[in-house]
Amino acid sequence: NEKLAPFEQTENLYRRYGDEFRKEDRRAVQDFLFLCDCEQFLIEALGRRSESIPKIVKRGSYYKGHAEDAAIQLRRFLGYRSTEVPRDIYEDFRKLGCHIFRRRLSNSNISGLFVRHPVAGNCILVNYSEDGYRQRFSAAHEAAHAFFDDEDVIVSFVSWRPSDLREVRANTFASRFLVP
Repeated sequence: NEKLAPFEQTENLYRRYGDEFRKEDRRAVQDFLFLCDCEQFLIEALGRRSESIPKIVKRGSYYKGHAEDAAIQLRRFLGYRSTEVPRDIYEDFRKLGCHIFRRRLSNSNISGLFVRHPVAGNCILVNYSEDGYRQRFSAAHEAAHAFFDDEDVIVSFVSWRPSDLREVRANTFASRFLVP
């Protein structure tokens, strides 16, 4: 069993991004992971199943192309017309098995984070201190990390390096998914 326990994931998170998380942010992240675990327990106890994330095929090494193709595939999978704007993206991603919570983070430079929880699976935390439109974008952005990236923990910052192709892909996916 090579998967990390939730407390080990937070330790890795804090070692890697320790200066970015204040005491109250650490508490918010721990609450978030606890809620994801509890929600997964309830889903299983009630016998509910979520749809699985459709298989996203990455063709070539063009990261923006991966995102554009995936956004089209996912919109079709969820039954959206080509010009329809998604109303409740939180529900859309929950249907696909993602746990999404919004918590206020005191560091306004953090827009969200993705954690691949060993029990709950794909977990997304969105910074509640941002405006509603940005929160929708952050949720879709973090979902892209769930679809494409193999890392267990990814923190997304408002400011990012254009050379970080994972962030470029996640931003492209979020924009193409939300505004066709």
